[in-house]
Amino acid sequence: LPMTAIRANATQLQALLNETHDLVEFVEEDSELTATEDGTVKEKDVNDWGTAHQSKRRSSLQDAPPSWGLDRIDQRGAVAGGHNASYRYHPKAGESVHVYVLDTGIRTSHKDFGGRAVRVLEVTDKGLHLCEDSEDKECAMDKNGHGTRIAGIVGGHRYGVAKSTTIHAIKVLDDEGHGSSWRLAAAFDWLLVNAEQPAVLVVASYVRGQLSAVSSAVDAATRAGITVVVAATDRGLTAHPNACDYTPGFAQSVLTIGATTRRDTQALTSSSGTCIDLLAPGEEVVTCGVSSDLSEAQLPPKRSSSALAAAHAAGAAALLLSEKPHLQASEVKQTLIATSTVGRLSQLHGSPDRLLNSLGEELEVPFWATEGMWSLVDGGKDRECGGFDADEDNNDFVIFRQVESLQSCKEKCEHSEETTGCAGISYSHEEEVCQIHVDLVRSSKQMTGYMCLRHEAPTTTRTSITTTSTTTVTWTSSTGSTTSRSSTTQTSFTNTRTSITTTAPYSKAWEHSQDLNCYWGAGGNSARNGQDFVGLLPLEDCLKECAKLPDVCEASLYQDTGGHVGNCWLRSQLVLPECVKVPGYSLWFSPAVATTLKNK
Repeated sequence: LPMTAIRANATQLQALLNETHDLVEFVEEDSELTATEDGTVKEKDVNDWGTAHQSKRRSSLQDAPPSWGLDRIDQRGAVAGGHNASYRYHPKAGESVHVYVLDTGIRTSHKDFGGRAVRVLEVTDKGLHLCEDSEDKECAMDKNGHGTRIAGIVGGHRYGVAKSTTIHAIKVLDDEGHGSSWRLAAAFDWLLVNAEQPAVLVVASYVRGQLSAVSSAVDAATRAGITVVVAATDRGLTAHPNACDYTPGFAQSVLTIGATTRRDTQALTSSSGTCIDLLAPGEEVVTCGVSSDLSEAQLPPKRSSSALAAAHAAGAAALLLSEKPHLQASEVKQTLIATSTVGRLSQLHGSPDRLLNSLGEELEVPFWATEGMWSLVDGGKDRECGGFDADEDNNDFVIFRQVESLQSCKEKCEHSEETTGCAGISYSHEEEVCQIHVDLVRSSKQMTGYMCLRHEAPTTTRTSITTTSTTTVTWTSSTGSTTSRSSTTQTSFTNTRTSITTTAPYSKAWEHSQDLNCYWGAGGNSARNGQDFVGLLPLEDCLKECAKLPDVCEASLYQDTGGHVGNCWLRSQLVLPECVKVPGYSLWFSPAVATTLKNK
């Protein structure tokens, strides 16, 4: 930054300006910097950490997070009651992104950081002190708690938004939460040269008034590609509640964040106004404490913190940059604004109706996902395909990277010579990753941002399953009578009577098994040499097509699409225990075939 700090009286300053007036754009008095107010925070040690925070397993779901804020930012609807259901996040979880917390320091040894938090720099009135070069073992150590609470929400594994990000402690405030505008500008100056990219900065302290020096610093950081997230301050109940009256929140290049409550209202203590870009959870938030490496901190009842609201947004920025590291700071800001939840907040006091959403755009299911040879697995959205057991990492697939669309992934499945058959695809638009599954797609697991689709085509391998269980197949006739058969097989399903009712001759006489899909390689083969997809037909016409081929067609596979027509396939060589339970599908048998299969 083209700045210098001097200590001088008025006469000395004027003499300096007389000598350098052609070089000086402005002179500004150093001002006191103050941490945003969190109130009296309660802390307690938590011993039940489990092993999840140490797991290296790829995941994107946290059940029952300790703080309601995580549950809120991953969904459009409100958090129900007092129960925190789950937190979904992008599987990269902020990895390779560096978040710099400019505050009171961080207790980097806290268990929730798992070694991902490092003390980097401490700025005092005497200058800058690099922690790795300092003999001071407490360099950038947090003795206040403010910075550690922010870091916990940004990137703690239990409490955090971006659970794999690297967190850097830069101490610009003393142990009482006070500093100066010069310290803040000096920290920005150091970061412009030394920050590891992609980078996010969090500032949760403020100066009354609009300071040009700090504004110039944050603008320079933004131009350098560093996303700057700042707290809007907690002056909502004072005579000056407007966030535009404070530095650095007034600066146009930063992402200024106000606080909300569990009831989706703007917190009373949060500053408001047009300078706020987004609002995020800030009331009664639970995060890392500073009293020990196991401590948990919670804001007092009805107390909000714009610092912790900003921490949620900084974590969301890290998630975004982990998926798209090429984004410029201005693009990160605009993306978070564009994908925010609108129409849920109230009592805004002039702030915009934009609630932080960490998942971004909703996945759209393509029209072909339920037609022809394709079907969604477990709804498809936010699912990654798996084999017999989705929790086991043993499903074979070929990975293609830099695949820009789901359509392109589909084409690779259908036509690519690099694959050895395709039983399904898993695709992530954010990661531009296309997985072509070779083994049978029998299951899926939660994976945010992914879509899982089954492809009904032959594969070169057949899944080998060693476990056994008792399979019960329930045959349902149109009159409602049922017949059951049991045997020891590799998989288990129970099918009950269908909702389809008809008086047509074929469907009245034929029997069927509901929610059952027998496709190529999974209990069924084509009855027409690979051309077994007949098209969109009424159920009666689908069964009629099978009846035309009595020597080869053992069953019609029908997918109910919610109208008077559905997808129709013709199947042969059925091995029912290897078929897959899929809602919406039904397998229809002529009376003669049904009798033969029952006897088997």
